[in-house]
Order: sequence, then structure tokens, then C-alpha cells
Amino acid sequence: MRIQLALIAFGTLITTAAAAGPPGKLLAQILNGKALTARQTLVPMLAAGPNDPSANVLMGMALSVEGKHNDAMIYYRAGEAAPMYWDQCVSYHAESLRYSGQPGQAAALRDLQLLAPDLDAEGLIWLEKADDHRAAGELDQAWEAASQALALRPLGIKAHAVLADIAMDAGQLELAEGHLFLAEKRIEGAAPPRLYLTQARLYLAQGEHARALELVKKAREQRRWLVEGVYLHTMVLLAMGDVSGASSVLNKPKLNPKQSPPVLLARVHLLIAQGKIKQAQQAWHVLQELAPGTVMFPEYVPGLSPTPELPK
Repeated sequence: MRIQLALIAFGTLITTAAAAGPPGKLLAQILNGKALTARQTLVPMLAAGPNDPSANVLMGMALSVEGKHNDAMIYYRAGEAAPMYWDQCVSYHAESLRYSGQPGQAAALRDLQLLAPDLDAEGLIWLEKADDHRAAGELDQAWEAASQALALRPLGIKAHAVLADIAMDAGQLELAEGHLFLAEKRIEGAAPPRLYLTQARLYLAQGEHARALELVKKAREQRRWLVEGVYLHTMVLLAMGDVSGASSVLNKPKLNPKQSPPVLLARVHLLIAQGKIKQAQQAWHVLQELAPGTVMFPEYVPGLSPTPELPK
């Protein structure tokens, strides 16, 4: 039913440029890094009209930008049939599906986008679909999707970064290095956050923690609440023995079952490092209920390092 609603909405997509009035202004705020400002406007709008599909969709987008993916899902469900369910919204909705432990549904929404893609955006949609498959542990499908993106944009930096991530997922660090080399050759000015994080992952796997930390910080300067950034920042600091610093990155002292799976996974490791084994077991149980069987990051794929082992 939800996919049917999305298909109906897909037939009435409008572009950012065509968005008029308050919704268009709020969309611009969200896309320009002012999600909190947009939410402050949307709260009274939703209080006055809780069933307004456009307001719900925009609230979902704002929460996605802030990394509050489970909270965002409530609003997407209320706004899937909105005429304002345009390409940007579908992308953020799918991202929140992935980070709330539903990568298969995320990939299905990417397929909707690919029914009538913007030619400039098609390659990016394939890359997001590759990450959806990665989150589900479907590395062959992920590689195929990223390769499709690379075919569309042979000089694309992000395509090589995603292919490098998939290679690391499979434990093939040399292949990952090759794709990162090709990506780095094409950089002009500041690199996108995705490339910084992929480089950081490789350095973390190679034990070059200081270089990994520098790159994670650069990525988070651009997108502070990017889930991979929060996760990797925590893991690099733990690898350096900075348990206090890792705790400050996660920001909240208590377990929040609404956190995204990668953040929950980082919290499991933090709790182990703090010697809080019972709490770590609780967090691990919550993670398994939220995202059973999914592969969140290559650091926990055989070949790089094991899944956290919790004492009985």
C-alpha cells in the first residue's frame, strides 16, 4: 500500500524550482542547512493541520537532515501521497528508511525515482541505491548499481568512493585504494563528505588513526549529523583510546532505541570500552531488533574485524 501511494505521488512530482509559497521557502531552508529553522515553522503548521501532507513531508525531510531518521519516518508515512513528494523528498525518505533498518524499502523507492529520473540526478540515484544494498549486505547488487552510476558519469568522484566502500565491505583493501586514487585525482577544491569518510574508513582499517580522524572531522564540518560521520568519528576515537572523546561524539549518555543502527553499533562499542557490559548487551539487543541481519559497515564484515563479542 505504501509503495502504491508513493507511485501515485510520483506521478505528481514537482521540482524545487516549481515549488511556490511557504512550502517552497521551507524546502529551500532545509536544503540550505537550516532544518531547525524550518522545523520551528512547521511545528505550529502541523498543530493547526496535523494531516497536511506537505507539512508532514517537509518535517520528515528536516528531521532526516538532522540525522533523526526514526522520528522522520512518522512524518513520511503521513505525507506519502502529498503532491510535494518530489525527487528530493524521495531521496531523504529513502535515506531514512535505510538508516532505520529498512534498506530493502529504501531500494524500492530508488526504483521509483529511476522510472523517470532527472538526467543530472540519475547517477546519484544509482549510488544511493548501491548504499541501500550495502546496508542489506547485498554486495553484488551494490557493485552493479555503483558501476551503473560510474558508466553514466565516468569522471564521478562519488562513484569511485562508493565502489571503494563496497570493496572494503568485501575486505578488498587494495581494490578500495585503487578507486580512492581515481577519485582523488578528480578533486578540485574541497572534497565531498562521502569521499572524506571513505578515505577515513580505509585509514582506520590500516591503523592510521590520526589521518582518519582528520578526514572525519572535515566531513562533519560539511554535514555534522551524517550517520556515517557520527559512527566513524566514534570508532576512530575508540581506536585511539579516547573513550571520553568518543562518548562526547555520541552526545547522549543514555541508550536511545530511536537512534540509527550505525549509531547504535558505535554505542555498543563505546559501552564495551567503558566496561558497561550489561548496557552493551541491551544496546546490542535493540540493534538486532531494529536491523536484524543487516550489514551496517565493513569494519564488522569478516576479513576486517569481527562483530563485537559480548561476555555472557
